[in-house]
Amino acid sequence: MAAVRTDTRFCLFHHPVAADGWPRRRFLAGGLAAGAVIALGACSGRSDDDGAGAGTTEGSGRRTVVSPSGTVEVPERVERVVAFGEAINTLLDLGLTPVGAPEGSETWVAAEHVAAMGEVPKVGPQEAPIAERILEARPDVVMVVSYMDPLPDLGIPVVVVDDPARDDWKAMAEVVADAAGRRGDLDGLRRRYEERQTEVAETHAAVLAGATWALMMVQVDSWWALGTEESPFTELAPLGIVPSGIMEPIGRAVSFERSDLMADADVIAFFDTESALVGTLEDSAYAAVAGEEVFTSLPAARAGRVVASSALRPYSYGRALEMLDAVEAIVARLG
Repeated sequence: MAAVRTDTRFCLFHHPVAADGWPRRRFLAGGLAAGAVIALGACSGRSDDDGAGAGTTEGSGRRTVVSPSGTVEVPERVERVVAFGEAINTLLDLGLTPVGAPEGSETWVAAEHVAAMGEVPKVGPQEAPIAERILEARPDVVMVVSYMDPLPDLGIPVVVVDDPARDDWKAMAEVVADAAGRRGDLDGLRRRYEERQTEVAETHAAVLAGATWALMMVQVDSWWALGTEESPFTELAPLGIVPSGIMEPIGRAVSFERSDLMADADVIAFFDTESALVGTLEDSAYAAVAGEEVFTSLPAARAGRVVASSALRPYSYGRALEMLDAVEAIVARLG
């Protein structure tokens, strides 16, 4: 197979964990998605008189948030959040723009939020945030993800929003909403998503119900088949879509020589962060494989039923709604 360009940005979001508790490695176009590590050096927490830290006043009300890592006391009213990883999209869904975020995070969000995130002060790279910049943002709360090393004591409540043992962005969204004090907004967003999911399923039942899809990515030396018990298939299954035989419950690497496992697919859909909402394989990060015989000989490829999309890995309700838009665009494109 021809070489495939590496794209490592996906590693900032998904860090699935195997049943034995050890994290598995995730790839996108050959990029290893290892857990991000925070290196804050010898940074110390702020003193009471340095004028930085949480944006709360003395004696303000507090409330308890239950997160996968335990309970955290946060201000009754949260207005300023420094956010990392998957927490960012849910905050934006809820109408709360972070006051600090990692470098490059404007490329992780839905198109409608790109401009706003471009103006958010950056607190350093995701893998090595800078403590002083977090303090300068004066957050009420810092929202982090489980694959980050613990922050030093900055005198600011820190909420871990995800459970490393579960691939469950909906549960994570609940933690983010609770920590931000916006659970009612999340309930409305959930209803909107469920109604939209039902609408797409009913409107396109003739095309989607019973159709076999292979949901894929590409590594340097093999395919990566997304899992049937993981997102996005868990969101696509209610539409009536059936998984290809190449897909197992948990995502896995499959050698190029076993491309025949995709022979049952009516549609082959590749997740690619650099694709349009729905684009072609030739215009994606995986263009190098588009002309290879192991792929072009597949029935779906011969029939022109191959797409690439940047919206096939939802990690918030907003991105899940974007995925449903992509499904409709795929149906329109393929006829």
